[in-house]
Amino acid sequence: MEKDLTNIQNEGIKVLFLGESGVGKTNIINILMGEKFNEEEATTTTGYFSVKKILLENNFHILHLWQAISQEKFRELTKLFYTDSKIVIFVYEITSKESFGELNYWIKSVEEKIGPDFVRGIIANKMDLYENERVSPDEGEEFAKSKNAKFLEFSAKSEGPKKLEIFLTELLKEYLEKENEKENKNNDKIILNEAKKKKKNNCAK
Repeated sequence: MEKDLTNIQNEGIKVLFLGESGVGKTNIINILMGEKFNEEEATTTTGYFSVKKILLENNFHILHLWQAISQEKFRELTKLFYTDSKIVIFVYEITSKESFGELNYWIKSVEEKIGPDFVRGIIANKMDLYENERVSPDEGEEFAKSKNAKFLEFSAKSEGPKKLEIFLTELLKEYLEKENEKENKNNDKIILNEAKKKKKNNCAK
């Protein structure tokens, strides 16, 4: 039997990519969108936006992939991109201790702007340059665990979109589960309040 894939979630879920300039955020998004790796990818000086459809449990979900400006002189402007972000993916490159250390800034910056209640992912990019590695996989994974984030080692240069799509699907699933939990809690509160009102009305008779 063919699966019914006609159910499309139209509103769109905002996914924000953050990290230091040059870590490969644009190429990661490009690979996700089925484009080729660009060795000469220029530094992003404006907001970057793409739309990706992800199939999960017979439903297509629309993800709005955003990359904000990452240069230090634009950091205050970058914070404008945080609004309504549901999933935030922080990227560093394994050849740069600085880009790894700055993850603390980016995570704290998002938390201060929109609160801590967002789904987190961390990508260790440029795994093809492992000979020049400055951040070990263990360091990256341990840091991700400490920030309650899913972790992925990746090379935008040598790997295709499948690995990224699986990672993004895992983050989407976590987001949807959290939303369902919130909805269930709200429904429980409504039921409890209705029960209290009914009991109060019965006592007043």
